[in-house]
Amino acid sequence: NAREVYTASPVPNPPLTRTSKPAQVKSAYHKLVRVIHPDKLTNEELEVKCICTHLFTLITDQYNAAMNK
Repeated sequence: NAREVYTASPVPNPPLTRTSKPAQVKSAYHKLVRVIHPDKLTNEELEVKCICTHLFTLITDQYNAAMNK
């Protein structure tokens, strides 16, 4: 449920750092996008869909940049 984004801690456990291994980054990314992916938001309000779509785009761009160092 996308509403979990509002109540869940935004920090992965354990938190990611600049020295996190690629596998840790990949795991955290996949856990997060599983909740906010636009295709998963079929029953959500338009406002929630817009916010999650924007977050998804930002997070995906950062993930791609981090993985293509």
